[in-house]
Amino acid sequence: MSGRYRDLAVVLRTWPLGERDRLALLLTREHGKVRATVRGARAARSRLRGIVQPSAVLDVECWRGRELDGVAQAQLVAANLAGRGDLDPDTVGWCYELLDLADGLSEDGHGDDALFALLARGLGLLVEAPSRELFAALTLRAVQLAGFGPSLDRCGSCGAEGELTRIDPASQQARCDACGGVAIGVPAMRAARLVLEGRTRDGLRAVDAVAARRFEELATRIAEAVLGRRLRGLAHVAPEPRPSRPVAP
Repeated sequence: MSGRYRDLAVVLRTWPLGERDRLALLLTREHGKVRATVRGARAARSRLRGIVQPSAVLDVECWRGRELDGVAQAQLVAANLAGRGDLDPDTVGWCYELLDLADGLSEDGHGDDALFALLARGLGLLVEAPSRELFAALTLRAVQLAGFGPSLDRCGSCGAEGELTRIDPASQQARCDACGGVAIGVPAMRAARLVLEGRTRDGLRAVDAVAARRFEELATRIAEAVLGRRLRGLAHVAPEPRPSRPVAP
């Protein structure tokens, strides 16, 4: 299919392409995951240099190519991590893990308005008011929207109900103490159930500092079981090669 299209996009990842260009992996609202070249984006005076960055939300106009699309124009909607050097490593890591999760849950050419909206809104919230419990809630909701929401109402092994405290990430099911599993604790499990019921604010209020770490562990283990690999946080950042300098004679 030829021609151009316009869409909203979250930049999932970028790579250097040649000396002046970038390759960007975009999650668009209507066209799903798109790989596109951004010509001149690494040039010193390029208007796109500072905005085609991971986590940025863009209004893009793209042209279709045989193997890769191309970004013809882009307007910044939300910068998020782009240009922010004042954020702590945890916040940056959570944002990159959320980007990596969205990459793993989305498909090329198939738009998912709910996942796009969660990612675009969630990144902004994480940057402005970062917390472990917020990252965990966004992670669980993303997995749920993709159709992989865990079952936490009863023990997946013996069927016991009540305040369950453990999780089996591989089966996405809760476990009672007698049936084993990863110990999460009552507050974190309660927070997860509230988030999956659509009561995110109640879930965020249900955890203290200790439970927040367990809540993050629960959400991360579930996401990694769905993806079949570890979530990539700061390690997901592709380092920009430094320009070579001429050697003095």
